[in-house]
Amino acid sequence: MVSSHVGRVKRGWNTLRKQFAEFARGENAACTKSTIVGTLRDVNIPQLRSVKKLSATALLIVVLATPSFWLMLAVPPLWRNSDAYVQTVYPPSAGTILAHGPLYCTLSRVPLWFGYLISGTGPAVGLGDFIKHTQLTDAGVFALVFLQHATLWCAALYFINAITVTLSARLLLAIFFGSHPLFYTFAHCVGSETLSMIIAVFLAGAGLRIVLRYPDIIVRDWIIFGALLCSSILTRHINCVLVALLPITIFLIAVGESLRIFIVQRHARSTAHFELSKATCVWGMSVAIGLAALILATSVTHLLCWRAHIHWRSNFGYTFLWRLNFLERVPAASRDEFLSATASQCQLPETRQLLAMLANSFGQHKH
Repeated sequence: MVSSHVGRVKRGWNTLRKQFAEFARGENAACTKSTIVGTLRDVNIPQLRSVKKLSATALLIVVLATPSFWLMLAVPPLWRNSDAYVQTVYPPSAGTILAHGPLYCTLSRVPLWFGYLISGTGPAVGLGDFIKHTQLTDAGVFALVFLQHATLWCAALYFINAITVTLSARLLLAIFFGSHPLFYTFAHCVGSETLSMIIAVFLAGAGLRIVLRYPDIIVRDWIIFGALLCSSILTRHINCVLVALLPITIFLIAVGESLRIFIVQRHARSTAHFELSKATCVWGMSVAIGLAALILATSVTHLLCWRAHIHWRSNFGYTFLWRLNFLERVPAASRDEFLSATASQCQLPETRQLLAMLANSFGQHKH
């Protein structure tokens, strides 16, 4: 697309230059001022603007990509402990659907599959079979990490374009974004936290677009925000708390606008009533979008459990109970002192009894 635009612009300017030369030599009498003006009109100004816009975007991408290339050349891929291995290798099961969000566990297999095919370490298999029997290769892991960095560039560009208009402001924000190692370190990791962070940047950009266009929000903004919110929940289950983010923001904005109208236009009650009803509709839409994203993500999880022949169950609290086993490594005296101090701070007798049972379980070497 860029080459076609550039080619058209070059042809227009070549024609114009040729007519100027003929007019100067007097070889073409028909080449008058009106002809030259017509040729100038043939040079598509919107195409020039498109080329300028694409050039500016390419400049921002170069700024955002520079830390990523340095990191990929200097640091090997980082692994999020054993969770990353489960998310990228285990077949569809309770571990990749219920314990961890299914989106990263599924999407990460695509670059791993391409890397496996390119490396030639085994027979060619389809993507479906590869998901069930994933094999890690250097090329696959590199493709996954590179794709994560590239997606981060797109997320940063989407966020920057949402809050700035001029090229200079966007360039400054791109430099500021590229100077923070947190984003690029996460992008260099193998694990669902990476995709969660990238979607969060996209979600912030979509939310800012909604806030800036309040109250005249177009349907496309709602759809994009809802899709990103659903993807975020499917990446990490804890992201379901983000459902309340937009309704709270819209509510605060609506309260601020209502107070401003009430103070500035005390006698314009009809205007205040109209603005209040419009704000109520926008707030209701934000609640509906959040609930729709939550229901859709839950439905997808149920569907994946059904296809994998897994009984759906909530894992709420499982991680906490599993981490209690870390106390086994603590010396018995220190562990008992810790549990006793904890029990002394509890008011409910049931809680103290539960901690006593926990201490007895450790004493009997039980999980």
